[in-house]
Amino acid sequence: LNLVACWLLCSWFPDVLPIVPTLLVSGPSPSHASSFLRLLKVLCRRGILLAELNVASFRALPMRLQPTLLIDQTVLNRPLSGLLPAASNRGVYVAHSGEFLDLHCAKAIFAAESEFDAAMAETMLSVAVVPSESGSARLSEGIEHEIAAEFQPLLLRYRFRNHRAVSESKFDIPQFTPGLRDLARSLGAAVVDDADLTAQIATLL
Repeated sequence: LNLVACWLLCSWFPDVLPIVPTLLVSGPSPSHASSFLRLLKVLCRRGILLAELNVASFRALPMRLQPTLLIDQTVLNRPLSGLLPAASNRGVYVAHSGEFLDLHCAKAIFAAESEFDAAMAETMLSVAVVPSESGSARLSEGIEHEIAAEFQPLLLRYRFRNHRAVSESKFDIPQFTPGLRDLARSLGAAVVDDADLTAQIATLL
């Protein structure tokens, strides 16, 4: 839960974090994973649920809005997964049809089948969604609206109050490998005035 909380906070600062982490969701039940993405939508910044995304549709997304993409895929193929590192790094552009595309944004992905090499996996956060004993998989739409109504204003206020502190953060864990170190910097920057959670970042990663 703490790792997910850190990722959620990162989704509110895509314009200042050097790396906007990708959350890779796994689990035995696609239904529960989809419900988890729906819960993330009501807590993250500008969450958009997407299904069956491909390279062409990914390039065509209105990234100027800096959405948080919540992707529910049957298959995440090699061409699409190859774009993900560029879509996580601020200031890295993708050339397409004579234009430079800025695709960076926060992302959470569940794919029944995916292709990631070790270098890609190092730059992602992973969380497993395990079905509860009650078997309940999905919150009602009314409950989702209630959660959003309570937490979206609080998180927006958090962004306004801490935007400068996040952009000027010096948090670092230099003993990490380069990929993990970049993740740690972003997670640590997004967590403001919570010493306990900040202290857990090394262990969480």
